[in-house]
Amino acid sequence: MDINLKKIEWFNHAGDFSAKLNVGLPIQAIGDRAALMKSLKSINWGNFILYAKNRLSWYIKSFHAEAAKGWNDVAKQAQSRYAELEPTIIDAAQHCDVPSEILPFVKALVISYEIEQYFYDHASKDIPRHFYKIMEIFDVGHVAVGWEGAMPKNEGYSEIDLNTGKILIW
Repeated sequence: MDINLKKIEWFNHAGDFSAKLNVGLPIQAIGDRAALMKSLKSINWGNFILYAKNRLSWYIKSFHAEAAKGWNDVAKQAQSRYAELEPTIIDAAQHCDVPSEILPFVKALVISYEIEQYFYDHASKDIPRHFYKIMEIFDVGHVAVGWEGAMPKNEGYSEIDLNTGKILIW
């Protein structure tokens, strides 16, 4: 399954939790901007994202060594696809009064999702799908901004057990 990034209504519900969210993940809402920025810049969130990237990389290198040789080309393609989306994302952020400091984090998540999606489509349907799950939060108009809970170990290639904590959203 693929999320159509061109159809996402970026930030449409950011900070608005009046409707129940059904993203199938353990989540916790962050309502105020100070907490949002603190969470976004936290070492926990940075490490969580890094560990998710590492697990994807380890999986591809371990089980699809030939496909892994094209990683840099896939990353360049993902950056190009993001560049096409960037004006839309920036406009949406301005329209929805989203702090501009969020945009580099959004860029990193979108590019990671694009890389993950490529390998899902071209190498294996069994790869860890962390960024797909995070993009589901964007797909419903919110922003993933943090992780609260036990930190996963930075080892192996299995999917991070998201039931050991909550993804913080705005």
